[in-house]
Amino acid sequence: MSRRGFFSIRLAWLLVLVLLVFVVVGCGGDDDDDDDDDNDDQSPTDDDTTGDDDTADDDDTTDDDTGDDDTTSPADPYCEEGKQLLRAGAGPLAALQFRAGLELDEDALDCRYGLVLADTLHQFDTYSIIYAYVEMFLGYQPPAAADDDWPQTGQAFLDELLNRLLDGLLIDASDETIANVEWLRLNAPDVVYPLDRMPIILNFEEVCDAHGDFDLPDAVAAEAWAGIVPGLLGHLPALNLDFDLGLVFELTELNFDDDIIEVIGTIVDYLLRLFDNPFYPDFFTLKDDGQLFVDAGAKVGLGFQHAEEVFALLVAETGGQENEVLGFADLNDDGIWQPGESLVVQPWGELDQDEMQAADAFRVLFGQMAASFLDYSEYDSTPGTPEPFRLAYLNPILRAFGIPGLIPDSDLLVIDFGAAYQDVDPTSLRDTLVTILRIADLFLP
Repeated sequence: MSRRGFFSIRLAWLLVLVLLVFVVVGCGGDDDDDDDDDNDDQSPTDDDTTGDDDTADDDDTTDDDTGDDDTTSPADPYCEEGKQLLRAGAGPLAALQFRAGLELDEDALDCRYGLVLADTLHQFDTYSIIYAYVEMFLGYQPPAAADDDWPQTGQAFLDELLNRLLDGLLIDASDETIANVEWLRLNAPDVVYPLDRMPIILNFEEVCDAHGDFDLPDAVAAEAWAGIVPGLLGHLPALNLDFDLGLVFELTELNFDDDIIEVIGTIVDYLLRLFDNPFYPDFFTLKDDGQLFVDAGAKVGLGFQHAEEVFALLVAETGGQENEVLGFADLNDDGIWQPGESLVVQPWGELDQDEMQAADAFRVLFGQMAASFLDYSEYDSTPGTPEPFRLAYLNPILRAFGIPGLIPDSDLLVIDFGAAYQDVDPTSLRDTLVTILRIADLFLP
């Protein structure tokens, strides 16, 4: 049974996959409407909330002084230049333009929403750099050490990676994304940002051309992405990550084409060796500053909460779905989601029955992860009721992908994420992981 192995590897891949689909990289469909949306690219402060320009004033918000295209703003040239840079996939350069515009007019909606997208592109750029850095690192084979040499350490590599990429790059861009989406929630929940092209670059290759009418659900999806992945990586500076580097190089020799259960069993064995190494007794324990750990946990928890919220926002939308980046298949053309209507993620189109089953399983999982991560915190939605994460919650995900849901619903297979952030015990996370690995090792080859 693939308890911890599945949780640590296959789940991580599935989470990345579903976020790539349901978070901002879901590409918009063809911009084939015949209204004046194309003109929005020349009118950068257009905050058309209906997705069409068939009214005399396409600012439908009740507040007529924020991002209104009836008036000009000193931010307009910066909003337009930033949009042009988004079309080129130049997220960091676009962000500079949008920030300059917001300094002149903090209510410029096109600059505000554009900055959300620019920072999201910036995050993908950073992931590409991380990928290249790790690939280069794994391609290096260190010289064999003498038997009496101290094992080589991975802390120096990780410190350099964290210092170069997390501080000032990924974390800042993700925090800015979250702040701007929260601003949009409060000030412009009906915002629409038409964009005819936005290439998503991952590992230095264009993987998607996102375009269409970006609205609040798409912004919240970007907020979820900005919380979950940077939040998980944000734990690293708070942890002691000194380990035997040689084990990592051994793991690169693993053949992932072998039987999956054998592969998972081998990975669990490697992880136990990392934790049991007497040279590194503090591996995966907290450093002195536990606040970094707590803040990162809250960021992840809120990210999962926003990911679940995206689904609710999508099915609550009304109106035409023709040019939505993320939307639903309006089978009866009533502009309202009805049970049985599938989600649509461009350019893949309407999700089939199996894909909808997987999507719904992830929706539930996001909520369960959010509840556990935010337990006991100021964001706890059920104070006084503990909500630890049970590994059996993964069974619907397994079944959605054609894998038997074999994880027992046992109190031994529980991770109380919230308690770890509440107590800030230096060894709590390490002890929990080791316990799960040892249980998994009993059932794996």
